[in-house]
Amino acid sequence: MRKCVKVVKEYGEMVRKLLMKHNLLDKDYRIVSSNEHLLIPVNDPIESEKILREHGMVFEIISYSPPTKKVVRALEYSIPSHDVVGKIVIVREKVVNEFGRSRVIEILRNIYPWIEAIYVKHGTETDYRLSRLELLWGKEFRYIVHKEYGLRFYIDIHRVYFNPRLSTEHRLLAESIEDGEIVFDLFSGFGGFSIHIASLRDTIVYANDINPYAIYCLLKSIILNRKKLRGTVYASILDTGIIPQYFKKSIADRIIANLPHRSIEFIETYDYLSHKGTILHLYIIGNTIEEILDRVKRRTNNKWLFTGYRKVLDYSPYTYIFRVDLERL
Repeated sequence: MRKCVKVVKEYGEMVRKLLMKHNLLDKDYRIVSSNEHLLIPVNDPIESEKILREHGMVFEIISYSPPTKKVVRALEYSIPSHDVVGKIVIVREKVVNEFGRSRVIEILRNIYPWIEAIYVKHGTETDYRLSRLELLWGKEFRYIVHKEYGLRFYIDIHRVYFNPRLSTEHRLLAESIEDGEIVFDLFSGFGGFSIHIASLRDTIVYANDINPYAIYCLLKSIILNRKKLRGTVYASILDTGIIPQYFKKSIADRIIANLPHRSIEFIETYDYLSHKGTILHLYIIGNTIEEILDRVKRRTNNKWLFTGYRKVLDYSPYTYIFRVDLERL
């Protein structure tokens, strides 16, 4: 058993920094989240209590057995291919088949004692790219609120495509955009790109998706983040192929096409919306960037200039999702 400072989460970071400043944080053990509190291991409970009281903190000193950082790393390594989203963990089907259901539950609950549900992902299906989820342990969730860079996203985990590993990409792309741009996020989903952009830049973002549940989540997320948005987000529920029927030609300064398996199919829409200098971010799946660029070149008819790329995610062994950046000539 170790001595830990129990403090409400609202003041957890303040207490952690204070303990670290005075070399009282026990760095061999992991800080544990427990309901509304954090349990912070300390190496000198008497001195910790003295320092915290001097700074007017409200806390308790309790005995607890937090996992060591070494043990946690070993456990995390033993369960690959899992995502932690709020109070749930999503694990891939192949992992459950390899380790067994009871062992996966045991390990994940040891690593993340605060979680309330574990789901197994059985792949994706339908044009909405939905994850087929099975509850492995805990209580059923329909909606979650996911956090990225201080922004909150309302997610229907059963009816909206969602990949928490895209959070860095959402932010990187948003940071590359300038004030005043008109941006089309043509496969917006729940609004990962759109809301990041509007939070950082004074822009107009047209967020479109064919999935009405995704647009519902986007609108809920706009409300959740309304005090943080500098730009304006307009939402539509359209097949990208008929976008030209509803928008003016050559209106877009930037186009985001995050539909890796099919994004290249809508080049006519990108041509219609763009003008000279428009930037197109094309997300596409493939084995190598050379193979992808060859496919893009054959479809774009020399109307777009390749300016760069980024390997965004590993999709499967030797297959990746790339972002290809193009500029309209």
